[in-house]
Amino acid sequence: MQAIEVPAEEIRAAATQLEAAVEVVRARRHGDQVGQVAAAMPGSQSGPLADRLAQSWRQWVTDWCRSADNQASRMRSSATASITTDQDARTRFQGITIPVAR
Repeated sequence: MQAIEVPAEEIRAAATQLEAAVEVVRARRHGDQVGQVAAAMPGSQSGPLADRLAQSWRQWVTDWCRSADNQASRMRSSATASITTDQDARTRFQGITIPVAR
């Protein structure tokens, strides 16, 4: 099996993109907008359904954003650990000479 190496910079860039997506999702207050429909139409069939949708939507967004935030944090931690490991290995192997068979 061949290992796939992803540079730490690419992992960090992906984490940044994920964080940007979270910001956009949090800024779009679609659940609140749907909730306004519920408030505007309390006696209608759409009102209570809009209220349920708004509540679900808010929860889904909250859950997804929390999960994405955690993922971005783990990605950054992974990238940092990779860089630290590489630096430690470089330091340990500095000055070691490997004899060449003749």
